[in-house]
Amino acid sequence: QLDEAEELYRRALQGCEKTLGDAHASTAQSLANLASLQQERGHLDEAEDLFGRAIQGYERSLGEEHPTTLRCVSNCALLLQARQRPAEAEVLCRRAVEGFERAFGADHPDVLTGRSNLGTILYAQGRLEECEAEYRRAWAGRAARFGRDHATTVGSLKSLALTLKAQEKWGEAVPLLRQLWLARERRYGPDSAEALSVAQELAEVLEARRDHAEAEPLLRRVLEAREALLGPEHLDVMSSASVLALVLQAQGNLKDAERLHRKAFVGREAKLGLDHPLTLISANHLALLLQLEGLFREAEPLYRRALAGLEDALGPEHRDTITSRNNLAALLQAKGELQEAEALYQRTAKGCETALGLEHPSTVASMNNLAELYRSQAWHVEAEAVYRKLAEGLSEKLGEHHPSTIASVHGLALALKAQEKDNEAERYLRQVLASCESTLGLRHPETIAAGNDLASLLSAQGRYSEA
Repeated sequence: QLDEAEELYRRALQGCEKTLGDAHASTAQSLANLASLQQERGHLDEAEDLFGRAIQGYERSLGEEHPTTLRCVSNCALLLQARQRPAEAEVLCRRAVEGFERAFGADHPDVLTGRSNLGTILYAQGRLEECEAEYRRAWAGRAARFGRDHATTVGSLKSLALTLKAQEKWGEAVPLLRQLWLARERRYGPDSAEALSVAQELAEVLEARRDHAEAEPLLRRVLEAREALLGPEHLDVMSSASVLALVLQAQGNLKDAERLHRKAFVGREAKLGLDHPLTLISANHLALLLQLEGLFREAEPLYRRALAGLEDALGPEHRDTITSRNNLAALLQAKGELQEAEALYQRTAKGCETALGLEHPSTVASMNNLAELYRSQAWHVEAEAVYRKLAEGLSEKLGEHHPSTIASVHGLALALKAQEKDNEAERYLRQVLASCESTLGLRHPETIAAGNDLASLLSAQGRYSEA
């Protein structure tokens, strides 16, 4: 009955404007009511205009700092966010949060809601660390005020956990996702869509952490429950099948992994179409498994199709596009088609560095792939240049003892050793060995490998007692 509601709101607005004028709080309230209705109906241009007029009316009648004014400002911020104008939304949202905090204190529900809204706006801009800080404040405040099982507290917990997941802060995300999962099970039941959704998120983090032994039974449970609840063709079922396939693949169970990859690929293609990003990601996953099975002729067209589609759908520098390009390059390298493989690795490394920075894991991985291609062909000068750039940049940005820095310095040392630049190679190998011993311990495989490489270098120079 939205048409009838609109007619009543417009009649009330006309009456207020006629009898009370534009600067009265009741007129502003009528404008705000109509704005909310038009936003709900999708008439966003008019809704934005109405919110603007309502804010002006409240400011003139109640003042800029009045809570009612600030609530209207906050509602307008949400509208701007829905219209994908996050920078403008942020300005209004911060105004509302700061005003509420001055009026009521930091733990007031309006402040906590504002912080949650601000976190959402920051997330949309990719400012995940700032977003995380706002979500943490909202979650802590709501837990203290309402209790940990309150709906708003659980909502903040979910937002925070997913933000940590997006930042690949796996260690922090796992306990929060476990807590959220238990809360959803208590509220909705263990086989509810709400609980299974969180269990899926937890399983994806466990897979990313390579905790396959825990991820596999959890994913099997989620997949079985989702098939019973939603039907075997539902997209959520395809999502669970896809992640379970990755876990089984990592554990060497390629037969079952292939079956599930094909299920996800075929199901997504049927539901979403050939060119949907999820379908293309499934194509990439299936191609990688076929490559592992040595079925290069079947894998290559899937890789090429996935890469072309993802570049169009997501852009050349998106993480999934980068993964697809790297996978295709690795296949071509394995087939001996080195010129095209090198070009793909170079493009990925350059794009990642420009878009994400040298220290980003995707950049490090793509540059390592390029350097390993050079090493595998005994192109040691080229490998040295890539490893040196990585080693110097990562040492500055992440520190000498970061695992990525250690790995890049180790690669540089081996490239130098292959060119018989023994003095420089020895210096870097000693640096790697010291870093491994201090961060990983004497018995870690990386420490042992560094020690063996240094010993080999010393032995080749006849320095047997040192070796």
